[in-house]
Amino acid sequence: MAAKEFKQEVVLVNEFEYKTGYIWQIDCKVKNLKIEDIMLKFEFDNVQYIGNEREQIAKIDSVRDYAVIVTIPEIVYHEGKKFRVVSVGTSAFAHCKRLASVTLPDSVTEILDSAFMGCVSLKSFTVPKKVSSISHSAFFMCSSLQSIEVASGNEYFSSIDGVLYNKSQSSLLLCPIKKTSITIPKTVEKIDFSCWSGLNHLKKVEVSEENKCFSSIDGVLYNYSQTTLLKCLVHSAKVKIPNGVKIIKSNACNYSELHSVIIPPSVETIAGKAFDWKNIKEIVCLSNQPPVIDKADFFQDQYEWSDEFETDAVLKVPQASVNTYKKSDWGLYFKDIIPSPKVKLTSIDMSKQKEVAREDKSKKNFSRWLKGVFGN
Repeated sequence: MAAKEFKQEVVLVNEFEYKTGYIWQIDCKVKNLKIEDIMLKFEFDNVQYIGNEREQIAKIDSVRDYAVIVTIPEIVYHEGKKFRVVSVGTSAFAHCKRLASVTLPDSVTEILDSAFMGCVSLKSFTVPKKVSSISHSAFFMCSSLQSIEVASGNEYFSSIDGVLYNKSQSSLLLCPIKKTSITIPKTVEKIDFSCWSGLNHLKKVEVSEENKCFSSIDGVLYNYSQTTLLKCLVHSAKVKIPNGVKIIKSNACNYSELHSVIIPPSVETIAGKAFDWKNIKEIVCLSNQPPVIDKADFFQDQYEWSDEFETDAVLKVPQASVNTYKKSDWGLYFKDIIPSPKVKLTSIDMSKQKEVAREDKSKKNFSRWLKGVFGN
């Protein structure tokens, strides 16, 4: 029998097959199966579990919200039967505001959605060595979390300076909310951008010079060529985007402390949720042609564009372009569009863009060479 996936309700498919809820889906055929034989909820040492009696496995279901120090054993018991703990269930420890320490057994293989959400006293956490799956929301709103370590022998995750990565460190998965600095290593090719959720203590962000996917300037994260602004990681009240940036991604500067932003003429596209529009007081947009606002960024989350974009911010644009902006989408949502004063801009390091262009050209030439030698 192999544990597969988590379901929300018990369904008898027929007298031979079944699917289980609040435990795992099991591949097996059992004649005359009864639902009460499949799952049961019980308490052991002040912790609620949901157990699968046939598989003799259990999931942590809930912990009392006054718990301070919790150690989960590998084996728990109910009515003389033993169960091996293999999962931390959805919201199992959620809003245990006094929880300062939790130790999980090596038998745990997954940590589900919001498992530790709102555990505001939890400062550190160690991922057990058999865990292969961690929900991106597992530590949401853990406002004191400074470090996530990984047990020796874990084949799926690793940690550098308290930051969580996959085993090969090609993906950055989670940066604890209370971190004040981070250096992204050369190996990182992908960043799960939910990992920055709630992060507002960062003072220093660096990217290894050997990293060929990302770069940073003054606490702002860009792609390697610095044509795409990915995330303002060091929160400040005013952001001046350097000239040369073409794209501003979703949630790039979506934090409430931002009140003023200067957008250079090089910017062509801005994701609809790039900024926290309702808190911005002033936007200076220096392009003669209004940048495209990607409204689909809202529709993906089924938000109403007009409701999300309501703002009292003043939009300042080149004097010759005031009417152009008023006739565009910008004019639909900004009440005040006025001429902008002259602004001195900084520019990105164009050497990286040239390097990327050279590499692209080299790849195209090599591809043409291959076709010439081997044909289509």
